[in-house]
Amino acid sequence: MFNWFDPATAVISVVVTPIVLFLARRLVRFLKEHASAVLDAIFFALGRVFRTALMRRVSLRRYCRTLLGKSGSRYLTVPGRTSISLETDSIFVPLSFSKKMGSQDLMEEALEKGLQVRVIGDPGSGKSSLIKKMFRQMLDQGLHGDARHKLPIMIELKKFSPLDAAEDEQALGEWAYGELRRTVAAVEGFEMEKLFDVYAFGRGLVVLLDGLDEVAGDSYPRVAKAILGLSKLLENKSDGNSIVLTMRSQFHQQVGEDFDDSFPMVAHIQPFTPSGIYRFLSRWPFDDKHEANVARIYGELADRPTLREMCSNPLVLAMYVASDVEGRHAGGAPDTRTAFYSNVVEELLVRRRSRQLGVQARSMLREQRETILGRLARDNIADPAQPANSLMWSKAIEVVQDVLQSSTAVAEAEFLRILNETGIVSVERPRESFRFIHLTFCEFLAAREFAQGIAGGWKDLCDLQRDFVKNDRVQLRSRLVEVIPFCVASTHRSERTEALVEFAPLVDSETLGRCFLETQAYDMDIWLDYRKREEKALASAPSSEWDADWLRRLHLFSVVLADEGEWRTLFGRADERHREQFFASLIQSDKNRLNRVFATFARTDASTAFRLAEAVGMDLVEERPGLVIASFDDPVFRSLAIRRFEELPRGPRSEEKLEQWSIVLAHAGMHSAAAAHELADRDPTPLQSKVNGTVAPADRWYFNGKLPSVEERSFFGSRKRLGPSMYSYALTLVIARRLKSPSGASSVVSGIELLTTLTPPGRLKSPLLARIPALLLLFLVFWLILQPIFPKSEDFVLNVLELIVGGVMVVLSMTLMFAVAAYPREREFCYVDLVNLSPPWRSRDHGFYGRIFVTLPRLLLWRVRAVGVELRRSSFVSPESWMVAEEERRKVLQVLLVDDSK
Repeated sequence: MFNWFDPATAVISVVVTPIVLFLARRLVRFLKEHASAVLDAIFFALGRVFRTALMRRVSLRRYCRTLLGKSGSRYLTVPGRTSISLETDSIFVPLSFSKKMGSQDLMEEALEKGLQVRVIGDPGSGKSSLIKKMFRQMLDQGLHGDARHKLPIMIELKKFSPLDAAEDEQALGEWAYGELRRTVAAVEGFEMEKLFDVYAFGRGLVVLLDGLDEVAGDSYPRVAKAILGLSKLLENKSDGNSIVLTMRSQFHQQVGEDFDDSFPMVAHIQPFTPSGIYRFLSRWPFDDKHEANVARIYGELADRPTLREMCSNPLVLAMYVASDVEGRHAGGAPDTRTAFYSNVVEELLVRRRSRQLGVQARSMLREQRETILGRLARDNIADPAQPANSLMWSKAIEVVQDVLQSSTAVAEAEFLRILNETGIVSVERPRESFRFIHLTFCEFLAAREFAQGIAGGWKDLCDLQRDFVKNDRVQLRSRLVEVIPFCVASTHRSERTEALVEFAPLVDSETLGRCFLETQAYDMDIWLDYRKREEKALASAPSSEWDADWLRRLHLFSVVLADEGEWRTLFGRADERHREQFFASLIQSDKNRLNRVFATFARTDASTAFRLAEAVGMDLVEERPGLVIASFDDPVFRSLAIRRFEELPRGPRSEEKLEQWSIVLAHAGMHSAAAAHELADRDPTPLQSKVNGTVAPADRWYFNGKLPSVEERSFFGSRKRLGPSMYSYALTLVIARRLKSPSGASSVVSGIELLTTLTPPGRLKSPLLARIPALLLLFLVFWLILQPIFPKSEDFVLNVLELIVGGVMVVLSMTLMFAVAAYPREREFCYVDLVNLSPPWRSRDHGFYGRIFVTLPRLLLWRVRAVGVELRRSSFVSPESWMVAEEERRKVLQVLLVDDSK
């Protein structure tokens, strides 16, 4: 009888096999986790035997990989009620410097040559962020074997504590050098001390010293000597060693002379430009609706110019965005400038420094400092003899003495402490004058002191404004235009209505509008009077008088009307749509007025620009396409316009609307490289796909490939910028159907009509050409295999001749094979360049072989090259000719802003 049960097999199946599988899985997991370390150890051991460079390379990779994974440089912390940590690599926006760097990049300068540089900036200007980004970027270069890499070391100077025993500069410098060596040796790796020595005496170190102003006062002399001694020591060891030292501007004014000799280069960090603000917002990791949030916050800052100027400071901008995100999750973000400035002042006065020192922030310390600074600001603003935001040092000592009830020496020491710790004030002339880092801080603190520091203080401000209005000195009439809205908003709720009524006849319409924005008192009779008066004043001005002041006033009034609409919704009042009605009455009588108003709002408030057109019953894409094209350079407007295109509804006129939008998108891409790249990175809409499906494949202006959203972005992969995208579909429709260019747009400069003379990419299909390299390679293999079979001649000359002919044949075949293989890719890149996109090879140095295998296929495209000369693209002609073409493009954009209805 067959025995189907075997005990040994059962035991193996039930017990042994699961154990073996479990151990195998653990082994695989272990190898995955530690494979790099094991391989590093093997290569290090081999390197000790065969090559020192290999050993150094392994140690460097270990150093870079370890520090890249640590959180010290990986995250940037944004202060607030709840601190937010952001990825340094993703959120950092490149900073600009007042000193023109040789390569426009501080890190490039540090890599190219050894330098000692001081990086100076106001509090929150991005000094620590810059150091972290430089550190991580250099680590990444070392990890991937960049030819220029050096060994980066980052030190926070508040933790840099020289030995008390060392006093002279040389001894302290040697201690600092040893501290750097110990920092590198502390990283887990293979002979890290030797790695440090190799770079210190050879290629070079990049020592990043962050926060000299954060060093304790009693430790500063020794720390300064240590840095100076370290600088001389490193300079003697290698010309490639660099040191980057950061400190606050106001601290640099006090100690800068100590470093003039050893650190001759000084780079001052500049504030964010509006484009820098938008780039920062674009990199913020919003939970949802990323583009909508970016456009909304940027629009809010555009509505409040003084707040946007404040947010040119990266820290303040980050706090504003974090406050907005936090408020949306917690039920509301600060919706007035007064509330936000209050948060920023509290952060700068006590909280940020408390976190740096690891101590608890105390409310009494904030009140003490706010009292001192508030009184100083109030006295400065109230005294017409003093320049605004230029305060006397002696007056500050008197105020501190009075508040602290202390001696002059103690008062001066405390004021210096406020200067160094808060960063909200900085020295103009040592022990003579100082200023707030921004005039708005002076105005805000003065307003708070008027409203809360003294009883009935807002009435004193009212009397002061009355005197200034009557004064013959015209400049005094505008001295309080920012102080008054802050003061009205800061008064007690029971007095706010009375204060607003008292100030109304003493201020101009713009200041009163800001008061309404800060107080949101839209249920008062004074609001109705202001609205009607402002509507009449703006509407009665003829379009010939619409200057910059009128447009600024119009923008502010538009913001106030929008705020009133939100207030009505929040409090359950009927929405009377005052803004839409006002704009309709303003422009309905003369639609040509829309051009100038739209061009202004497109740069400051894109959503208002579109709502304005809707209010007067105008389709901008159909009636004013030139205006839309000219405004596409603005990133906020571009984002909102693309979103509106994506939401284009299906209907009887859907194909006609698609053609109108295609004209706008195609011309916008050809006039602006930024617009072209953004459109090329977006998937075509379903309506685009449907309509382009009716276009013959040979007439399509894109190569076959994946959509941008699923495309791999690598040089050797399927990087097809001219694949199916929103941009290429728009170009296809415009070129295939010969759609008319907008009035005022030069088709020669934009290149749309010149593209029609080329063979469309969709017609360039060469299956035989793609097989030629494989056929050539196969022929060479067979030729080399069959070569020994043929009989050899005994004549030496014939053998040499045969060898030479064979070698030449191999070289020519290989050259032809590579040229033919490179031709399709290079052909795509040529077309990419012609539609105002940047091909990958533009920024690459190909060298001798690149000129053969890249330029040769380009020369074969004689028709593309000829049109390229006419288009004056930078890849085909000299930079001078290209600059001429770009100047022509700018002139066309100016023409498009003129009425294009003719």
